[in-house]
Amino acid sequence: MQEFQEINNCRFFTISNNKESDTSVLIIHGYAEHILRYQNFYNALDEQGYNVMGYDHRGHGQTDGKRAMIKSFDVYVEDMHEVVKKFFKPGKNNFIFGHSMGGLIVTMYLEKYGSTNITGVITSGAALAMYNVTPPFIEKVAGTIAKIFPNLPTVGPVADIVSRDKEVVERYKNDPLIYMQRTKAKMGHEFLKAQRLAEASLDKISVPIFINHGSGDVLIDPNSSQLIYDKVSSEDKTLKMWDGLYHEILNEPEKEEVMAEIIAWIKSRSK
Repeated sequence: MQEFQEINNCRFFTISNNKESDTSVLIIHGYAEHILRYQNFYNALDEQGYNVMGYDHRGHGQTDGKRAMIKSFDVYVEDMHEVVKKFFKPGKNNFIFGHSMGGLIVTMYLEKYGSTNITGVITSGAALAMYNVTPPFIEKVAGTIAKIFPNLPTVGPVADIVSRDKEVVERYKNDPLIYMQRTKAKMGHEFLKAQRLAEASLDKISVPIFINHGSGDVLIDPNSSQLIYDKVSSEDKTLKMWDGLYHEILNEPEKEEVMAEIIAWIKSRSK
């Protein structure tokens, strides 16, 4: 990490020294984790001479706030907007990579603010869900429970299913910056609402997009990425299902191949 600063109350990192580069990549991390887990990806992008940036969401990593809790996903979207406004320059190659919940936040951002100054978007295991996953009655009850008992523990930690690499799993379990407790009812309900809103407006997205998902992902259904591919309006769209890979495709044994394909996609769409 080269430097950090506070932007909109989020701890933002400028990872590379390539500030004069014509290409920048902003990384949006997933639920419960933090931006420092992307070191291998940073290094690969930095070797290309790209300017690489990322930040910890509110309540995540080194950013203040109640751990893994949010009033509304709109807060995440507005935080991202502040970062994009400050660091993406007109006329440059500006790419966004969003993993898991980060992919959901990116889709919501594009639906609200469009793709001005954004050259392309890459998603990894984007956390969207289809309407028939959770019955309407359960959703309604979940909303009531979230209001009355916002901190009620629900779904448990997911360390064992993020990667097939046992070392990655052990580092995940022992990382003090990762939220390892059960998801709170309020957070779960806001997550579900965000998924529904994002899915309903996917046709507003027209930016070039490279959609990635591990076919062995048992945390986020690979059909979520198929859904994005089917519904976005982008003429330039690619869906890559990585055979057998788990949720964190950048932390799988095949990570070098994954990063190489992402970088090749970025290169081919840079001016």
